[in-house]
Amino acid sequence: MQVLENSPAGTGRPRKPSDLSGLREFVRIIDEINYERKKGIPDAIRTALKRKQLKGSVGSLEARYHEKKKQLRRAEELKRRLPTGFDPESK
Repeated sequence: MQVLENSPAGTGRPRKPSDLSGLREFVRIIDEINYERKKGIPDAIRTALKRKQLKGSVGSLEARYHEKKKQLRRAEELKRRLPTGFDPESK
């Protein structure tokens, strides 16, 4: 048995870095359906799958939905903390 420091992440395909517009679009689709039907996130995801707006399984998409909501909240918090007039994209 060995103890590894900084062991590699789990197996599987590495995640692609996603921009905020992609995160917002994914969350928007689910939130709009949830607002219309008012039956919860899993139902909204099932409806989006039937409408062919999303691909995947309900369980994995629900986990990704909550993960992306957290990322968007974190990005908004960081944006609020930036000094006014600061543009990280400018050079």
